[in-house]
Amino acid sequence: METPHDWDEFASLYNAIQNESTLSIEEDVIAELRRQHLLPAITVMDLASGSGRFALPLAQYSDKVILLDWSKEMLRLAQQAAANAQITN
Repeated sequence: METPHDWDEFASLYNAIQNESTLSIEEDVIAELRRQHLLPAITVMDLASGSGRFALPLAQYSDKVILLDWSKEMLRLAQQAAANAQITN
């Protein structure tokens, strides 16, 4: 993937793959951040956030979550998932 447009076109498939994954990657990352006393936090920024796989679970440990991705479609999918999960921060 070389451009934001490429990622926009891939976003739905990427999101489906992430949703089907049974790996507990998010839980492992959160556990490590908590072990290192980086969570809870006031603000968490997820760089290259994709469709929000990490950002959404991190929301329960912070007052504010900022997602940054160059694909607008990935961010739209993350926003939709947050709304579906009633995550507002």
